[in-house]
Formats: sequence, C-alpha cells, structure tokens
Amino acid sequence: LIFVILGVHEMGHKIACEFDGISATMPYFIPGPPPYGTFGAVILQREFPVNRDELFDLGISGPLAGFIATVFVAFLSLQLSFLVPTAQVEQWLSMGYVSSLPMPPLLILISMLRPTPPGFELVYSPIFAAAWLGAFVTYLNLLPIWQLDGGHIIRAVGGRKYHKILSIAFLAFLFVTGMFLMAIILLLLGALGGFEHAGPLDDVSPLSTSRKLLF
Repeated sequence: LIFVILGVHEMGHKIACEFDGISATMPYFIPGPPPYGTFGAVILQREFPVNRDELFDLGISGPLAGFIATVFVAFLSLQLSFLVPTAQVEQWLSMGYVSSLPMPPLLILISMLRPTPPGFELVYSPIFAAAWLGAFVTYLNLLPIWQLDGGHIIRAVGGRKYHKILSIAFLAFLFVTGMFLMAIILLLLGALGGFEHAGPLDDVSPLSTSRKLLF
C-alpha cells in the first residue's frame, strides 16, 4: 500500500502533464532497503511548463492525488483495526499491530470515528503505517522548498522572490525541528540547482483565479 500511495502521487503529476501537454515519463520507483523497499518515486519531465498555471498544476496534482490515496488507506486501516483491553495491547503489538505513532491531525480526525471506551485501546492494522507514511510524505512534499511540489506551487503563486525566501525559511524550519537528514538532502539539491527554480517559460502571465482559490 505504500507503493500504491507513492504511485498514485506520481500518477497525479503524470496526469497533470498529459492534461497540459507536457512530455513526461511514467513513474519510476527508486529502490530502497526493507521494510519499505523504496526511497520514493519520480517522473521525469522532458519539457518545461509553459506558464504559471501549468507549473501550479504540476506541483499540486501529486499531493492532491497522494492525499486522496492516503485517506483511503487510513479508512481501510481503521476498518481492520481492533479495540482491545489495555492489558492485552502488548500481545497485539507483538503480532505487528500499531498503537503509538505520533499522529498527524488527518489521522487523528479519522481515528475519532472509532471511539475508545475506558479500559480499552485501539490497535491499528499494520497497514496503518502506510497511511502514516502517506501523510508524512504529503506533508514533506508540500513544504515550499526548491524543487519539492510545494516549491513548484509557491513559485507559481508568488514568483521567484517569495520562492527563494520561503525555501530558506522552511529549510531552517527542518533543521530546527530536528529533521536534519531531510534538510541536508534538500540543501544539496538546492545547491545543484544554484538555489534557484527554473520557473515556467512564460513567467509574466498571472496565475488564474481558480488556481489561486485552490492554493
């Protein structure tokens, strides 16, 4: 299901490229070690977006598709989860069930559909980890940094100046919140691009009103 979420995310980008007439490859999965087996997935563009609308579509399409897939997996996980007496929680955890992950707000809201009575605890199906990872990946991708999806979005909405300012600010945010590895990787990627975003071919025409509302 992790592969499904990541694949749906990248297919969102692919569909946006097809819709806007941008030549791009199908998604490629980057091999990684167990237990996940992948470092993520990518598509490769063969052309630049023509204008800010196309750049915005490219950025927002993946997170939107991945978000929908994550919600689906979270609901599926909830259906396969169990309320068990608190004394039996350790037994369920030994079988691969999950009870104590730092919960993003999205999954907290979904989990509220299964109220927990006193003396019981909700243990989540192992596939809950896929929903958790899907929420985390969507969050990371929406950060407005360099070439992340959030970087594409803010470049389309705010232009070159705000893209650079927010990239630096949120890179510092990652360091402050202890996500050192991710921050270092993004810093290196930013350096490879000269800490700039190429932007669309037409960087003068404004973003459409409908996309501003979606933003």
